Amino acid sequence: MNEVTRYALWLLPAEPVSTAFADLIESLRKSYRGPVFAPHVTLLGWVTGNEEALAQATAQLAAQVEPITLRPVGLDGEPYYFRCFYLKLDKSEPLLRAHEKASALFSAGHSSDYLPHLSLIYGQLSAPQKTRLQKELIDTLSAEFVVDRVQLVHIAVAVADWRVVTTFALGSPS
Repeated sequence: MNEVTRYALWLLPAEPVSTAFADLIESLRKSYRGPVFAPHVTLLGWVTGNEEALAQATAQLAAQVEPITLRPVGLDGEPYYFRCFYLKLDKSEPLLRAHEKASALFSAGHSSDYLPHLSLIYGQLSAPQKTRLQKELIDTLSAEFVVDRVQLVHIAVAVADWRVVTTFALGSPS
């Protein structure tokens, strides 16, 4: 059976917030033995197609979407590896519009259960570990931040094998 080539579409935090999130992700990775990954907010998590066409669609999306201010609404975690522990974000109108535009451009089908979040660690944490992290981090992760770029990423089974295809500034003409 052939494996489907899968891509994801990410929104990237602007600096200096991106570096602060990267530092936090690295610290949690070291403490809880998770994989290395860049801070991002998944706009679409499952996109397939010709890489060149997907890169062109990413450029089109970047031209149609302005930078977005995101508001954290809490910390949460799930048993799912890629949603182990994350910063949950408000479903603001600009973010939902960006999700809808991306869904249309990438023929992904708009998802009403879209969960905007920024993962802080991938893996498996116990409930007490998540509760402790929530108490430790909630006050430091309450500030709004801006996402100013969109990135197309080739997703592989192993996080270490993920590959950035292209990145565009939001609001930039293609």
